Parts: sequence; structure tokens; C-alpha cells
Amino acid sequence: MRKIYFQSLLLLLLLLLVILKNGAKAQNVYSTNAQANCGQNCNIPGWTNAPNVAYPYTIGNPVCPDDCFMSWINGAGEDLSQPLSPSGGAGVRWLTVHVPPPTTPIQNKDNGAFSEISGLTAGKTYNLSYHVLSGKAKYQTFDDIFYTDYGKTATLWVTNGANVITKKTVTFGIGLFNKWILQTITFVAPSDKVRITFTGEAYDNEITPGGFVCLDLAGSSALVQQCDLSPNQVPIVNGSANKTLICTDQTADLTTYVQGSPPSGTKVVWFNNPSHSGQPIADPNAVGPGIYYAFFKDLNAECYNVANSNATVSVNRKTPTLTVSSITNTCPVQTVNLNSTLSESAPSGYRLHWFTSNNNTGEPVADPLVAATGFTYYAFLYNVANACYTANSSLAQVQAVANPSCPPCKAGSAQIALNQQEVTICSGSTVNLNSYFSGNLPVGTSLVWYSNAMHTLPAVKDPTKVAFAGDYFAFIYDSQNNCYNTATSSAKVTVKINSTAEVILSGQSVPICAGTTTNLTKLYQGVIPVGGTLVWYSTSDHSGPPVADPSKAPAGTYYAFFHYGGGCYNTNNSQAMVSVTITDCPLDAEPDLTPTLDIDGLSFDDNASRDFVINLFEINGLPTNGNVSFRVNKINAFTITYPTTSGQSNVFGGTANENGDWTFTENANFITATATKVLPANGQAVIGFNVKRKAGIPSGTKQNITATIIGGSGGELNTANNSSVTSIATN
Repeated sequence: MRKIYFQSLLLLLLLLLVILKNGAKAQNVYSTNAQANCGQNCNIPGWTNAPNVAYPYTIGNPVCPDDCFMSWINGAGEDLSQPLSPSGGAGVRWLTVHVPPPTTPIQNKDNGAFSEISGLTAGKTYNLSYHVLSGKAKYQTFDDIFYTDYGKTATLWVTNGANVITKKTVTFGIGLFNKWILQTITFVAPSDKVRITFTGEAYDNEITPGGFVCLDLAGSSALVQQCDLSPNQVPIVNGSANKTLICTDQTADLTTYVQGSPPSGTKVVWFNNPSHSGQPIADPNAVGPGIYYAFFKDLNAECYNVANSNATVSVNRKTPTLTVSSITNTCPVQTVNLNSTLSESAPSGYRLHWFTSNNNTGEPVADPLVAATGFTYYAFLYNVANACYTANSSLAQVQAVANPSCPPCKAGSAQIALNQQEVTICSGSTVNLNSYFSGNLPVGTSLVWYSNAMHTLPAVKDPTKVAFAGDYFAFIYDSQNNCYNTATSSAKVTVKINSTAEVILSGQSVPICAGTTTNLTKLYQGVIPVGGTLVWYSTSDHSGPPVADPSKAPAGTYYAFFHYGGGCYNTNNSQAMVSVTITDCPLDAEPDLTPTLDIDGLSFDDNASRDFVINLFEINGLPTNGNVSFRVNKINAFTITYPTTSGQSNVFGGTANENGDWTFTENANFITATATKVLPANGQAVIGFNVKRKAGIPSGTKQNITATIIGGSGGELNTANNSSVTSIATN
């Protein structure tokens, strides 16, 4: 009776499975550890007990009614502590099935605990990992003790409806009891889901009532899709490739080194290690220095063609290397030769530059053969063809240390104070640089000048007679110890020489009526050099006084010069001469005005704009009398504007306009400009405008800009030549 009672109690047992937390994947596998210790017929999420199973599964330790006690035991009948889940979960959670002896078998796919795996890809191969264990238990009442046997076998079935896809059976024996045994079952998915069923059987022992088999399944992380890729390496050009980057902003495109196309269903990915650990390279089209490894990756599975890749591309930059990290001067020389620290000279096409900063900013050391001590220098390679450095920072650094046994430099270490930093001299003259230093030199030193801030040889031969423009830097020099007050001088004088460009006039002969004058400045239409002014003399060597008012010059001969102050002119013998002569003017003669339009281009892209100028010419040799007016028509495809002050119009490289002498008015159709000043005989006026293409105007639109002198302006009577028409178009 007690044996029957004991067997009925065993039918109620369920044991525990430990959960291993994993991130969700595309496939879904229900773990066996989602339920705490619960006893008979536990409701484990995702798992079901087959309806015709006489022996239901349990979770946790053996469970029986209040009047009994049950525990795990070893082969000698001694109590065991609860086995821990091999998947590393909390506590003792796993699925346990009490299996009967062979006289009551349930060893088939329709009898046991089952679950469903979903999210599979039909035709793909999967590996499912799990653990199984064979155990026995002790049942004890107030006056009797009974023992179960071990489970003999445990089987995991993979099925699709009535079809068995595969199964795997573990047979337990000596040395395998009470131990978790890792297993992997492999199957090919017939569709997007399969069923897995866990069953077992006990040893053929009529005295003991069956045994226990346990299943520990972590969940989705236990399922891995097999990689269908062949273990071939990614084909790289020449087996492996090397790329040398030239400029700091240059990158390498790894994809250009892969031969052919990846196999169907795969893509090429790159890692910075041969075992594809970590994250792949985010942008293989633009990488910096490093060694990169190529893999084929399955588009549907987290798997690669090989575990370790030898398909590599090495990307590097040329950088200098040094043999030492410090250098000391040899007395009596106070400087060091930086180039002596290099392990090799610069490659062909490169130059070696030294800087006192690690970001190659500023000017490089002018002469590394005589570099000052007291600085840390950084070596950089400069590519001549591309005009760039190979790196933004350098690891090739050397510290220049002063030799303590050398006598101190008598030049000191202070910068020189100069009383002037810029001077402009006449062409052909010289300047005394030493005149800009008014201090006292230390005993045993001299004042020397260089054309660079790093006192690179040679020095200025005679600083008292410098005839060339440029920047000159002052140093205090100790000849006995061959040293300077500083490695880099900030004491600079900039020498400028006035321009010798000739004044180019628009004409050399201007006739005027008796009793009138002409404006000489109208004869020059160019740009006056920086620092200069346009002046007029009645002599070709600028002797005597200048013309007091060139805008009202009477008859005579005049010469134009650029004057720069300090008695400097562009030339001492001007060829820019104009002769103003009196001509016979009929009493009834009238001036005659005609316009032209100058512009640099007639075709306009979207939103393009250009300056243009209206030129008014007096062509009858008579000055105007009264107001001069002209108008420009407005056009609907373009916007025409104008400045109200005189300046430069961007026409023919720069044309001076006289807008400040004119008054502008507008109406819906025209812009009208009026001037009260006299336009001299054979003179010219220049008025500047701007024209801009309006938004939304279609290409191929053509319109005319018409400049028209209003009849009677300035006393003229001839209106036959009063208009100028220029056609412009949109691209």
C-alpha cells in the first residue's frame, strides 16, 4: 500500500530550471526557468504537458503532501543539495519529468513536456543547446523510507506535426548521474516553427518506482542559426593591400580593394581585428590609418565566413622617426642640429619640417641645422606635390637641451624693442634698418638683421643700405659664443617700396573753347595704387608746384604722377602727358552727347548679378550748358539698382564711377539720373548700376537695357545718337 502511495506522490513532483537572461532575437525559444518551485502540473510559460502523459513534469525539488518529506539523494542514499542550473540563472529552476520503468514507457514524441520554437527561416539549419540530468529522490513518511532509481535516458525530439525531424537521446550510466550534461541538437527548419518534446525512461527495476530526468534550456540565446557560408577568405587585391595616405584629410576606401562581388545573401564587413569581435567599421568608404580585416557576413544570420580573417588592408601615413628624444649642443656652439636625430632622411617627394608645436601651426623652423636650445621640436613630413602635411600631430619629438658647461650667451634673452615697424621708401633709394633701434647693446654683441624670424643664414649684408622690400628681423648676436638673444625674433621692420607703375591716360589731347577749362582727372580711369594719390604737374619731372585744381585746368601741357609722400613718385620722368588746347568754337555750335553701356557678361544664371556703367561722351568739342539727364528703362525679368555715392563698379576689372555727382529719381518704368555739373568739351561721365536676375525667371528670356539721353540735356540739339541698347538673357 505504501509503495502505491509513494508512486502516486511521485506523480505530483515538478523540479526547477534557472533562467539565463538574454536579449530578444528574431527566433523565439521558451526557457524552462520561467516558473518558480511549484510542484505538480506547473504552468511554465510556453511549455505544455502532453494530455496522455501519466507522469507530469514538475519544477524544483520533489514535492509531496504534508505528511511526507522528499529530497534529492546520491547513489548511497545520502541527501544532496539542490543542483544549480547550468545556464547560470537564479535559484534552482528547471524542468523535471518523472519517468517510469520500461514497463510503462513514455519514450516517444507524443508523451512528454513540449514547447514551440518560432521565428525560424525555412531551409536554414539551427543548433539548439541544452543540458540534461539524471537524478533520484528519497521519500520519507513517519515510519517508512522509499527510494526512486535514476532516469536511464533523456530524449529531445524536434517535430513538425506528425513528422519527426530529428531527435537526440542521452543514456546515463556510472559517472553521469547527478551531473548536468551539455547537448546540442541540429535541425533544418521546414517552416517558420517546430515543436520540441522532452521525454525519458527509467531503469528496469520493479522495486523502485521509476526515476527523474531534467532539462535546462536557456531560451532564445540557446538557438543559433548555422552559417551557410563557405570558409573562403574575402578576395583582396594582391592577397593583401597597403595604402599610404598623403594628406591629413585623406582617407582610404576599403571597398575598392575587394575583388568581385560577395556571395548571394552576404555582404562584406570590416573589423579592426582578425576575429570580428566588437563592432564593424561604420564607414569602410573613408577610414584612417590602421589594419582592417574583411569578412563575408550572412544577411540573415549573425555569422561570418571564417573565425579569423587574413584578408587585410593596411592603411598608414608616412611619418618621420627619431633615434633620440633629446639633443644637447656642443660648446662653444649654442645651437643644435635637429636633422641629426632622424633615423632616415625624408622620402622622395617629401620635405622634413620642424615645429615648436605639435600641430604644425605657424612657420616651421627656418634652419633646423642651427636650432636654438630650450625648445621641444616636432618633426613633420610635407608632401610637395599636394602641398600638405601627412599628419596633424607628430610623435617624432626631440627636446633641445642647453649644455650647462657652455658659458652664458652675452646676447641675453630679451626681445629687441624697435621705434618703428614699417617704412615706405622711394624706388631706387635705401633705408637704414639700424636707425630703428635706439637702445644699448650688451658688451661683446652686435645688432644683426635677417629676412626671417629664425635667423637663418645668411644675414642682411649691410642693414644700413637696404634697397629691397620685405620683412626684416633684428637680433642681438654674441660672436664669441655663436648665439643669439632669441631663437625667434618678434622685432620686425616691414620695408615697402612705392609702385613704379606709369599713369595710363585715356587721351593726350583735349580741345576746349576759349574761356573754358577741362577736368584732367577724367582722363584716368584706372585704380590708384595703395598709398598713392594722382597728382598733376606742368613739368615732366614734377618740378615746381602741382596743378592746384586738376578739375578746372585751362589750356596747357600737363603730366600725371602717382605720389606716395615723403617726396616719392612713381617716376621722375612722366610719359603720361596731355595737351589742352583752345579750339575755334562757332558762336551757334552746341555740345553733342551720346551714351554707351559697358558690362562684363550678357548671360545670367539663377540669382546672378553684374555691375554695368553708362558712359556719357561729349563728342562735338563743346562743354555742356545746363542740366544733363538720362534715363534707364526698367525690365521685368531683372532688377536694376544703383549706388548714390561714387565708388568702383566691377566692370573691366574695376571702373571708377561718379554716382555722387548725380541725383536719381524713379517711376514705374524708368530710372532717371540728373547732374548739374558741366561735362567738359570731349569729356566723359561714368555712372554705375547693377542688374540682377529675378527668381523664377525661365531660361532663354531676353530683354534690352536702354540708356537714353533726354533731349536738350546740356544744351545739345542732336538727338539722333542719344540711345544705347544692350540685350541680356537668362541661362
